[in-house]
Order: sequence, then C-alpha cells, then structure tokens
Amino acid sequence: MLLICARADACPEISPIKLTDVKYADSIVIGSISNFRIVRDQKFRDRMLSAPGLSKEERNLYRDGSTLMSDYATFDLSVSKVLAGKVPARVRIKWRNASFGLPSRMNPGPFLVALAYPGSKKRTGLWDFESDAIAMLQGLCSNAFYFDVSSKEARVIIKLLGKR
Repeated sequence: MLLICARADACPEISPIKLTDVKYADSIVIGSISNFRIVRDQKFRDRMLSAPGLSKEERNLYRDGSTLMSDYATFDLSVSKVLAGKVPARVRIKWRNASFGLPSRMNPGPFLVALAYPGSKKRTGLWDFESDAIAMLQGLCSNAFYFDVSSKEARVIIKLLGKR
C-alpha cells in the first residue's frame, strides 16, 4: 500500500457568497469589533511536531508564528442593533476561516454580522464550525457573513429581512 501525504487546499477558489444563505443565521446584528486576536492551535502543532519523518521546513512551519489552517480568531462584538434573533449586547465570537486564512487585524466597523450558535441545526449546507462558541456564519468555500454597514451586501441583507 502506498500512502502519499501532501498539503491540499479544501477550496481551490472562493465561491461567491450567497446572501440568501443569511436565512441559516441564528442572529443577524449590527455591531463593532474589538479585541481581535489570532489563537494558535498549539495542540495541533504539538501533534504534528511529534510525527516522525517531518522535514526541517515542516518542523519550522509548526514551530514559527505562521497562521495555520487549524488556528482561529476571536473578537468581541458590541451589538448596536439586532436585526434578527436574540443576542446579548456584547458577545465573544470565534472565527475559523480555514479555507482562506485569517486577517492579521480587523477594523472596528460597524459591520452587519450573521451569527451561528453552537449546536444550531440551521446551518445545513454551510460550513460546520464544530465550535463551542458563537461563530460568524460562513458558506463552504466562501467568505464569512460580515459586511460594512454601508455596503451593497448589507443593504441587500437588510432588505431580505424586511428591515428598512
């Protein structure tokens, strides 16, 4: 038996976001972002470093500060307006954007953000975050549902919700 291990991207290209998928969100809010930070998945790194036969380059990748697909971001979202669902005035968000990587920083916004709650059954067909925290809604091989409040996408979503 021949086993070949190679690095593969799950999504070779970004799929256009389907704004109508906002219906899978548990809550849709307008809010501002603070305390954005990247969280390293140290357990994954340690597990990879314990594997025999890693090249020097691979070992360096798991040891250095590079952001890996297993890493995620957290940030606080101060909610100024709830458009759908229920959410506290301030909520901690976990964002795992494994397909395309994470930004090193985010501006505060304000943003329109669609949220997915842990264990939600509404996300059928969208990215399964396997999250223990509230996450941004995100389609498979697509971008997350967060948009500048003055953007065309935010206006379309507000219209879809019947809010003016």
